Amino acid sequence: MLKQKEESLYVEQKKSRPKIEEIAKVLLFGEQLTHLLKFVEYLHNNKLSPVWASSNSWKVSCKGKGLLYIKIPYESANPDSGRNTWYIDPIGYYDDDCKSLIEDDSYKDVVLSCVKQCHACFGRYIGKKRSCNFGTDRTICGKEFKNVCGYLHMVNPNNDVLDFLKVWIQTKTLKYNEPLKSR
Repeated sequence: MLKQKEESLYVEQKKSRPKIEEIAKVLLFGEQLTHLLKFVEYLHNNKLSPVWASSNSWKVSCKGKGLLYIKIPYESANPDSGRNTWYIDPIGYYDDDCKSLIEDDSYKDVVLSCVKQCHACFGRYIGKKRSCNFGTDRTICGKEFKNVCGYLHMVNPNNDVLDFLKVWIQTKTLKYNEPLKSR
């Protein structure tokens, strides 16, 4: 049943390409809605607009280079479920430009709180087969992690995580010669 709902959601959203604010106001509430809307406002103020990418998923790019995805899981649709969840998946977050930022002691706790563990999720969505290398063992900020999927996954990011992410975005966009406004 959920599979059919997700498929119809995708078809519907592919036609309408909804703005993230529209969906967020339906699926999120309270502090999570406030954090997401403030972050999206920051992006808009810096000419980095989230563009619909898939079901309840928006991509943010700078000069054609992907920066991150913002996602609101479909399960968030039921406020009684307590899900009220959104997340950010940065793209290319551990490249040479950002490695020193990620390993900076002032952001260490934030980074370590966002390490994403592999749950072998690829291939389980809507019956589509996708390649997945599953998790790998990695050292991040001097700490050993087993079974890491990518690196960072920011679930319901708080102000500390969003502040780190803004600095990370500024670092990435400078690479593309696109200076941003401050926070």
